[in-house]
Amino acid sequence: MTLKVFTLGINGTSVPGPVLDLLGRRRTRNQVQVLVVAPSKASAFGLASAMPGVGVPAKSDPEFRVASGNDVDALAAAGQLDEPRVLAHHPDHGTDHVVEIRADGHHRIIGHLVRIPGYLFRFDPATGA
Repeated sequence: MTLKVFTLGINGTSVPGPVLDLLGRRRTRNQVQVLVVAPSKASAFGLASAMPGVGVPAKSDPEFRVASGNDVDALAAAGQLDEPRVLAHHPDHGTDHVVEIRADGHHRIIGHLVRIPGYLFRFDPATGA
């Protein structure tokens, strides 16, 4: 199965409070980058819609599109985009937690995106992830 990575919004989308807590974000600032790994846009929409509290735009929204960027490249190189899942991170910090959003509410930090020179990232898996 060939997978693609979709973003739910160029400037981020809303996520539930427990995800913000894991990301170290204040609950009043709930816009974070959400990536959905799925074989198609329709399946990405379904997967994201199954996650309570995630702001999912309409399928026709131009911000709901294939994701690209150094963060996506680092996650792909680390094998984190090899299965359908929903991930969140906030790229404003030097070291960003990456959280797997789960429908059962048992969200977890899977690792960290660490900035390296040249506005690039490296993915460091969480201990025990």
